[in-house]
Amino acid sequence: GFKKLIKDYTNIVDLGNGVGMSSAALKQTFPKNIVYGTNLPDTTQWKFNKLLSEEYDYKLIDDLKKLPRDIEFVFASEYFEHFLTPKEISREFTKFLKDNGYIKLKTKLWNQRPTIYLRGGLHLL
Repeated sequence: GFKKLIKDYTNIVDLGNGVGMSSAALKQTFPKNIVYGTNLPDTTQWKFNKLLSEEYDYKLIDDLKKLPRDIEFVFASEYFEHFLTPKEISREFTKFLKDNGYIKLKTKLWNQRPTIYLRGGLHLL
């Protein structure tokens, strides 16, 4: 699993983290790491997320531009299907993912390959 890939003090981002359960689980699994959960503000999900972020000590971000530029692990579960152009959103990763960082994608878009680990850059055709 990906637990072996993550070192202490790695910056982790959970893209489109829903109500925050995945970010809370990441923080519990990796308590020494900084975990960032991302979501849209001013929604019901954001309100629940805010409460969980305070309880589980992860940082809640409403804009990818606010992420630090040294993220080493990206978790994106059921994220890409919300975009018309996944290739364009993948370009955003290059702005905050370190060169030797990892991405864990899980999406129904690719039923044959539900989990993908990538090291380095992300290239979608």
